[in-house]
Amino acid sequence: MKKILFLLLLLSNNIFATNYYVKPTGSDASTGTSDAQAWQSLSKVQTMMGTFVIGDVVYLKAGGIYKGSLVATKQLTITKYGVGAHPVISGFSDIISWVDLGNSLWESATAVSSLTTCNMVTVNNVQVSMGRFPNSSYTTYNTTGVNTRLKAANLSETNWTGADAVIRLNRFIATRKKILSQNVDTINYSALAVYGPSNNYGLFIENDVRTLDVTNEWYFNPTTKKITYFSLTSPTNVKAAIVDTLLTISSSYITIDSVDFEGSNMATIARNATSNSYRDLTVSNSTISFSGGNAIDMRQRDNLNLAFENLVINNTNNNGIQAGAGCLNTTVKNVSTYNTGVLIGMIRPDINFSPFAINVGAKGVVIEKCVVKNSGYVGIASMGDSVIIQNNIIDTFSYVLDDGSGIYFNNGSGNTTTSGIFIRNNIVSNGIGAPLGGGSVNVSYGEGIYLDDNTNGIEVRGNTVTNCAKDAILLHNSRNCVVVDN
Repeated sequence: MKKILFLLLLLSNNIFATNYYVKPTGSDASTGTSDAQAWQSLSKVQTMMGTFVIGDVVYLKAGGIYKGSLVATKQLTITKYGVGAHPVISGFSDIISWVDLGNSLWESATAVSSLTTCNMVTVNNVQVSMGRFPNSSYTTYNTTGVNTRLKAANLSETNWTGADAVIRLNRFIATRKKILSQNVDTINYSALAVYGPSNNYGLFIENDVRTLDVTNEWYFNPTTKKITYFSLTSPTNVKAAIVDTLLTISSSYITIDSVDFEGSNMATIARNATSNSYRDLTVSNSTISFSGGNAIDMRQRDNLNLAFENLVINNTNNNGIQAGAGCLNTTVKNVSTYNTGVLIGMIRPDINFSPFAINVGAKGVVIEKCVVKNSGYVGIASMGDSVIIQNNIIDTFSYVLDDGSGIYFNNGSGNTTTSGIFIRNNIVSNGIGAPLGGGSVNVSYGEGIYLDDNTNGIEVRGNTVTNCAKDAILLHNSRNCVVVDN
């Protein structure tokens, strides 16, 4: 009876549904109900959000770039209209004016953002990283027996208080900690969570203007909100992400189709983490580029019936798609990810320990026909019951952090009994390994398919695994698994 009443309510609301139009040449003073009366901005859409009813559609005109963000608090569809390229929701700001500071350092003439951090900068549409010391290697550190202190001899010539230390804690986790104080070769920082440091592993320094000595390196000053940039000539075509989240999901029954996104400082599409569960989110036929944290982040609380189909996800600092253990009935199909977590200094440890291209852990998951290329850690990961991972191509992974894999499954410490899990007909290639800063430069870990702690009820069949630094298929503390015809 409740289902029938809901369907009747849905039908009655759709009768009164409205199509709204937005285009760059529109006017926010218009009604928004036709192309001739189109609105101009996302801020107008947000202002009117409270008046939307079930079945409303927001149409963004093809070829347009729409600056800013949206919080979807009502059930609606956002899609494109007209002929041409997908509309783009962008959090980028162009940095046009620069002041020459000398010594190949240039500072933006004005503040570039109102935020206190900057996690995404591009030059000529290519992501570039913060400056670092040393430039391309690590400084070996020694533990001190205290979880807030490390010693590194190469740091003794400069006091790096206020900068960040990017610390490789073990083979599969790096963290980033603000240096609170320094005494010669000893740095102090706030306590680490879960994992502590490992003796003779590596760290490097970033987020300090003194690290800038290579073309395209940059530093964002959280006080002045200006960017300092290293270049032999005046910088051009530089963009910085100045919007934390481009689309916040705060309602069920949201559909995003044929709309592209670029330039988020934190997440591109993310659920409202403080509210209740959501259901029936569909993101399809879209490209998501240059995410400062996760591209799609549905990891908090429980979500039901998520569908991510026909997507391209480029240049993500952390996870391409993150949907946690409460995300039931999630489908990831025909998704291509490129360059996920490949800049170790840009990985945000407050999001996840290590970056995954696709990480969906729950019951009723299907991940199929995806292409995952250049993942700094893990390509595809899952956990739980009734999971199908099939017909995917994973190429080049575990080369920024390692002890990871192309396909990874982990049931955690609970050791619950699971079933209906199939990993089949995937092609996994080039598990590189990441020995630099990892304690032993002579050892690389890059598994093809990795069944980790307490995995059970899994069939691994018909997969092809090539050129991995360690094991093609690794079963670690697993039981009741079938591995055949690989």
